Amino acid sequence: MKSSFLRYCIPFFLGISILISGLLVLKPSTEFHQFLPQSGGKTRLLGKDENESEEHRRRQIWIEQIHKAAPGTDWRAMDRKARWKKYREYQTLSVSKSGGPISIAGGALTGVWTEKGSGNLAGRTHTADYDTSNGKIYLGSDGGNIWRGSITGSGWEVLNDFVKFESIELVRVIHRGGLKRILVGTSDRYIYYSDDDGETWETSTGLATMSAWYERIERVQVCDDADATVLVLLRGQTPGGANGVQLYKSADRGTTFTPYLAIPNVGNGDLNQFDLWAPQYGMTTPFVVHNDKAYSINLTDSSLTPLGVLPGIPQGYTMLTGHLANNGLVYLYAYVNQQIFRSNNGGSDWTLMTDLGKDPFFKTSFSCSVNTPDLLYFGDIECYRSVNGGSTFTKVNDWPDYYQDIVSKLHADIPSVNSLRKADGSEFQLINTDGGTFISYNNAVQVANISMNGLNVSQYYSSLTARYDTNVVFLGAQDQGFQRAEIDNGGLLMPEQVVSGDYGHIVSGNDGYSIFMVYPGFAIFYPDATTTSDYTWDFDGSNTFWIPPLLADPDYDDIAYMANGTRITKLQPSGNVLGAENLPAVFQGGISAIAISPLNHDYWYVYTDSGRFYRSVDGGVTWSSFLIGNSPSGNYLYGACIYPSKINLGEVWICGSGYSNPPVYFSSNNGAAFTARSSGLPSTLVFKMAGTPGDEFIFASTEIGPYVFVKSENAWFDLGVGVAPDQNYWSLDYIESMKTARFVTYGRGAWDFRVQTPLATPVVSSPEMLVYPNPADAYCSIQTKNFIQGAIYQLYDISGKLMQNGVLQNGATQIPTAALSSGTYLLVVSNTSKRTAEKIVIRH
Repeated sequence: MKSSFLRYCIPFFLGISILISGLLVLKPSTEFHQFLPQSGGKTRLLGKDENESEEHRRRQIWIEQIHKAAPGTDWRAMDRKARWKKYREYQTLSVSKSGGPISIAGGALTGVWTEKGSGNLAGRTHTADYDTSNGKIYLGSDGGNIWRGSITGSGWEVLNDFVKFESIELVRVIHRGGLKRILVGTSDRYIYYSDDDGETWETSTGLATMSAWYERIERVQVCDDADATVLVLLRGQTPGGANGVQLYKSADRGTTFTPYLAIPNVGNGDLNQFDLWAPQYGMTTPFVVHNDKAYSINLTDSSLTPLGVLPGIPQGYTMLTGHLANNGLVYLYAYVNQQIFRSNNGGSDWTLMTDLGKDPFFKTSFSCSVNTPDLLYFGDIECYRSVNGGSTFTKVNDWPDYYQDIVSKLHADIPSVNSLRKADGSEFQLINTDGGTFISYNNAVQVANISMNGLNVSQYYSSLTARYDTNVVFLGAQDQGFQRAEIDNGGLLMPEQVVSGDYGHIVSGNDGYSIFMVYPGFAIFYPDATTTSDYTWDFDGSNTFWIPPLLADPDYDDIAYMANGTRITKLQPSGNVLGAENLPAVFQGGISAIAISPLNHDYWYVYTDSGRFYRSVDGGVTWSSFLIGNSPSGNYLYGACIYPSKINLGEVWICGSGYSNPPVYFSSNNGAAFTARSSGLPSTLVFKMAGTPGDEFIFASTEIGPYVFVKSENAWFDLGVGVAPDQNYWSLDYIESMKTARFVTYGRGAWDFRVQTPLATPVVSSPEMLVYPNPADAYCSIQTKNFIQGAIYQLYDISGKLMQNGVLQNGATQIPTAALSSGTYLLVVSNTSKRTAEKIVIRH
């Protein structure tokens, strides 16, 4: 509670009056972004830059920031080791996704997992293949999953829920000798395969020489020869023992790899300046290009044959694709630093076709038709096609068209266009986007969305479930925008996309009636979260973090606090804009987490990327600073979340990157000293924590799955146990009325864990006033601490009108609320020397 009555009440009523007046003249800020209306007037679009490379760069910097670790620490390798260890353990479990209960810590916690979707708004897909033997599509998603489904877009099922594959760039179904293999190539360091249609997965061997951070796979290609030879272009150890760019080869369909040959005269050149291509249908020699030099690869004698040289000595980002004609003639196309080159004779002669002036979305965003040599596809933000061998390109559709027609217009961002053949030899295309996969039967002239039902690959940063009505769920997605669902029938959510873009840290100070959230570049406030009217505030690109932390004020509906570099910025609507004011304190390092105690709202906490923890006991006016860990240089914790206890004032948890130190710390003395509290947790990144009302169970969303701290065991436990998928769990929201921890993942949507274990009624140690139930219906009760009998209570509506008053009785005082309208009220309790206030919600 606020220690000063005037400090609470005056801004409360002022904020309400501003809010009401603001609703009458509400106009969104358009200086930073532009919104376009969708048919129906609900969804709006966030303008995309023509060149998103800078945005991608900033996002990658942010990813590295939040995975903070000591120099030389390979956090990706640590996460992979931990998730594969869990995968092997899961294979021995009898638990399955049957919907039955699971038991944690010997029965200390029981509950049920439920998948929540979304079931209708797919996220990014990377690449796909088609198996003519069963008529199924095999699809690789950005979340690291392989999906199998009908060519019509029905019957989608995931084949590797319990072990994700990072950075999928190739999926190929190989049939040889009566056996079927699914091969998955990545741009990480690993190749995976399954010989039982995804029931079990193995990792290819022979690529372990890649260990340094810059060693990785650039391209994987499968040749259509008798052995289904697999070639991998990578930076790693050469056959002679030196480090460089080279090819590895597998003659057993990707089971084992050996170093094959080095690319000559390039040393440790930039991998982006190389590419490899082999036709998917029909056998010819594979080809490799390095800037202006082209080579053919002899699969029998480990040799390269130099071919023609591209004109103009081009240098830069390089891609290679081609076409094998029925008569054996090979057409090659090279993209080098925005220029398109063509060879009609297998690479001997090259012609500059055009300067495209565009950068690809991925290495796989450039491809050629398998049936028509003059037909090319290129993807950046939008998809382009050329029908004249690269002389000119035509856009398939503008990216905003998707929001007018999500069935037959491509979503923005194009990782790949896969040209494939049916059993009868006819061609079709699978176009992968940030909004799922589309199919075309006429060379992308017309497309159809086949990911609108059951391709559950939503990529979420944040979620918030309204407490006034748990049917209402808000979700912040990667490039599928801010989403809102208003019906929860217990199964998959089917939200609408309110505004496009990338949104995180959805927060509310009034149970979801209004919400704040952050986009990389601006903060946004919806005074009524069920409408599209908003206020925005643009912050500059110098903010420390790509999606900076945000915290709703627990007392004022229309105030939030954003981590703005080394300062806290207070956000509040004023007139028709979202006002922003920097609070006085300046912190050492970029602020990575902010929290306010639910027991005493004068207790504020901040953590920065310099390893410092700050506390304030006067509402953020003055601060004390402490170090977490043994020393400033020895602590590599990036503090992703601060969790103040719900029952004991001064107990504080902090979590974050745990690759060079424990991922979770605990303080019992209000941050003056922290100790590691990570028993049972792997060395990984913990994004967020949220607990049950009595802190018996504290849930954690981590880079490698969901975990739970069981207080009675003083330890953490894996909460997924072979039921919830292996994913990056970015956030969670514990919903007390549902006894549910709602997790959101970056690739498999939202998942609910509903607690079945009886929870004790918490005994809260310190609040001066308890109001329950809240929200209230027919009545609410007041129970006070440090207030003597005879203190008075006053109940005000949002306009400041006094609705009720009375005198406190011994024990609990009951206030009738049945006659009051549903809404938000302010309850003030005072005696001759003290006042305190509490916001209550009445809902009938």
